[in-house]
Amino acid sequence: MPITIEFFVAPDDEVAAQVGPRQRRHGFPAFACADFYPDDAVEDWEVLLAGGVATGSRDVVPMRNDGFTVFELPSRLCSALIPGEQWPAR
Repeated sequence: MPITIEFFVAPDDEVAAQVGPRQRRHGFPAFACADFYPDDAVEDWEVLLAGGVATGSRDVVPMRNDGFTVFELPSRLCSALIPGEQWPAR
């Protein structure tokens, strides 16, 4: 079964948590892709792009049996992907 991944930018956790598995028209800046495991990829990207050890992502909506989850990317990775932007440290 193909895996669909969507990375999006939400103003805060509360708003991000309202996005559901069938809610593709949420209005946030987004990038869709498929066929990889995002939690594994994010750790690899953080090591490769931000250097050092992966700090891991933080769940905003924990994964349920439907496979849907929302998680926050590490701020180090966000800074590496979009330099000059201010990201909350965690």
